[in-house]
Amino acid sequence: MTKNAATHYRDAAVHARQARDLSCATNLVGQMSRVLADQGNYHPARDLADSALRLAGTRAHPAVRSWLHAVRAHHHACLGDAHASQKDLGIAWALLERADDGEKPSYIAYLDAAEVGKWTGHAMVRLGQTTPSYLNAGGRALDQARAAWPTTSVRGSAEVLTATARLYAARGDRDAATDLVSRAVAVATATGSARNLRAALAAQALL
Repeated sequence: MTKNAATHYRDAAVHARQARDLSCATNLVGQMSRVLADQGNYHPARDLADSALRLAGTRAHPAVRSWLHAVRAHHHACLGDAHASQKDLGIAWALLERADDGEKPSYIAYLDAAEVGKWTGHAMVRLGQTTPSYLNAGGRALDQARAAWPTTSVRGSAEVLTATARLYAARGDRDAATDLVSRAVAVATATGSARNLRAALAAQALL
């Protein structure tokens, strides 16, 4: 399934470049990197995100570039590079301030503070696996993301719940983690999201 998703993203990115839609093409390459990260292929995922940002330069829409930096921050964190991860997060938040310019593409319309906060939490949880002090920053980012999460984005809430459950588990709060991951499984099941369900079940298994 994930291999097919990467193939479709790659094909779509080629068509977007042929249509001279740089923002769409770079967003699709970033989506491919996210699929690779879901599979645990963090080096190739980081390299793809690098390629997307090189292609984006300063011409792709700020919302797309913000999201790409947030995603690459997660990849860096998975590889244990705290400095690069935090640098990318700083850029992602800065670009977010320019995202709502009236020309934000529809495919990145969901990009807001909650979304960048979600990726911040993802990165901090990963870094917290080796440096527990990052868990506090991750907790704040995820709590803020959950509080600001749009009620219309039900499917995406499963990902935030799973990430928060992992953080609570890392802090040793098993009851809260169990409750959160159970809610994530329920949302992922109800919305038919195979990716979110796999992640939630994996977190549940660790508990």
